[in-house]
Amino acid sequence: MKHPLRITALVALPLLAGPAAAAPAPAAAQEAAPGGEPSVEAPSEDEALEDDILLVIDLPLAADDARDAGVEELELSTALEAAEQAGVSAAEMTATLDVEAEQVRATGKRKAFGQWVRVQLADGTRGRELAERARARKAEFAELSDERKAEIEAKLKATGERHRARRKQLHALRKQLRAEGKPVRQAGAERHAKLVARAAERHADARARWRDGVDRRLDRRERQLDRGDERLEALEGRDDLTEEQREQLEERREQRDERREQLDERRDRIEERRDKAAPGRPDKHRGPGKSGGPGKGKAGKHGGPGKGKGDKQAPQPEQPPQ
Repeated sequence: MKHPLRITALVALPLLAGPAAAAPAPAAAQEAAPGGEPSVEAPSEDEALEDDILLVIDLPLAADDARDAGVEELELSTALEAAEQAGVSAAEMTATLDVEAEQVRATGKRKAFGQWVRVQLADGTRGRELAERARARKAEFAELSDERKAEIEAKLKATGERHRARRKQLHALRKQLRAEGKPVRQAGAERHAKLVARAAERHADARARWRDGVDRRLDRRERQLDRGDERLEALEGRDDLTEEQREQLEERREQRDERREQLDERRDRIEERRDKAAPGRPDKHRGPGKSGGPGKGKAGKHGGPGKGKGDKQAPQPEQPPQ
């Protein structure tokens, strides 16, 4: 089974590939194109001067946050595939996923998010309007007929061609305005900061669970060694053992002592890495090695010794006799 975040990244790549577009006017305000399909308005200068690159790069974070809130993986992939078909920007989907995650956390799981997004995009809903409708949508969603599904598929394809052409126009206009020296505004900074903070919290929680798992495994191994020692002591206290049997027990005792030493060393190494690891960063990025010598690998920060397990204290040369 593929990793959920990898699936999200693969589905989102087509959305991230093109320039992001800000929200156009609501579908109701758009003129009808030949064939009855809503037309796509030409990008305005104000829209081109709003750069939503932060929301574009936040799409994987928003999908992971929605997954953490309880949105099913199938619903996420269905929604992102529909967005790719409809040619909407990654920024628009970031906002919609963020709203869905908030609503699921507040009111519980809601069914058919992916199908709901397909219907909305096929009907011409985009941008801020799509996010607001996601906030107000009902938990239940009526089953679609085969005819309605075919209609939606055709609309998504036609809409996608028009929206991709519009995004090229928007990109060209933004490039022109930048060349003219007009300042570009950064959109979505507040949402970006929120998504990054939540991602950091999830990482910290996962790291804490991993550490707890390591500690539990070490404790379980130590209890096993303790029980083995108790059995050995009971056997060693018997009076009917032969000399050969006592020698075998002594060998077993030495083996168990070695295992306990190895366990203690492993626990010490883990604790040392935790002490030296910077908060919120993986242990592999720690600076100094063990006390008593430089660590392996590259040099640490600020001119300090490298990361990794340090070399043991080198023996001092013997002093010549006086």
